[in-house]
Amino acid sequence: MRITRISLGRAAFVAGLFHLATGVPVASQELPKEDLDFVVEHLFEVTMDHRFASMPTTAEAFEKGRWQWAVDGGWGGATARGLDVGGALFAATAGLGVAERRGVEMTAFFDRFSLSGSSGEQVLRPLWSTQIPLDLPQRAQVSGFGGDVTSWGVGATFVWQRSPAPTGRRWTWRAGAIYDRLEATNARARYRLISGASTGTVGEIDYSATYTYVVPFGEGEIRWPLGQRWEIAPHFAFFNPLPRRGFIGRITGPGFEVAGDTEKAKGLTPMGDPYLSLGVRLDHRRSGFGIDLGATAFQATTESIFHDGISQALLLRVSWQRRR
Repeated sequence: MRITRISLGRAAFVAGLFHLATGVPVASQELPKEDLDFVVEHLFEVTMDHRFASMPTTAEAFEKGRWQWAVDGGWGGATARGLDVGGALFAATAGLGVAERRGVEMTAFFDRFSLSGSSGEQVLRPLWSTQIPLDLPQRAQVSGFGGDVTSWGVGATFVWQRSPAPTGRRWTWRAGAIYDRLEATNARARYRLISGASTGTVGEIDYSATYTYVVPFGEGEIRWPLGQRWEIAPHFAFFNPLPRRGFIGRITGPGFEVAGDTEKAKGLTPMGDPYLSLGVRLDHRRSGFGIDLGATAFQATTESIFHDGISQALLLRVSWQRRR
């Protein structure tokens, strides 16, 4: 037993020296959970969260037969393990009163994000195919990450309002659904394996795909005046994209090209997480302009909790509505 312990200790010592001298991880070293697929999937989902946190709403009390409308714009982004996503969001909504303090809202949105990233070490652990002729999972040097993520959709919402006298406050409840289409185009990177039996293999990994969802949601808001010029509107909402989707990928290398879907390969459907949003809008009553400072703070502090690997997230959201 003593000889065995010494032998195992020497083996670990030699392996450690090898790793320090060459930079090549030994086979027994555990690979990080946050592989390239994991990171890219979460960057895609952050763009969805930014959209859900930026759904436009009307601000005034509904009256039967009266229209009101609002526009909403902003910028959102996130960073994870040296990879970035960032871009602009735009949406508009029109509301029609069907009764006193009852109405419907119709919404359309279009968002465009760019993918980028610095060269660095990532883990290749594709779960969307079992037919890749490489020794995986392994570490790889990844470079040239880029592409675009476009999200567009439409929605319809039923709205109920209540203003308990004499507080001056107005409660608004919304329930509806949106159609959300996310398109990742040219979302690819080059790789070179730096560990395992396939060390030195080079190729390309591509995450271009289209994901579509029907997203039922509910929202609550309370609005009250701050003097004669301002209104404050804390709000919360819950979105549930359906159905959950598998994550799609494609990889090429010397003499092969393999594509797949985690749902077909492993029965995994990681795309389309439910999302809870919180925000606090501050609106200028005379001009109709507003800013959602609460959504900015909420996204910055929670995305790293909702999505492992996200180190930074930022959302800036402004709105405008023609006021009477």
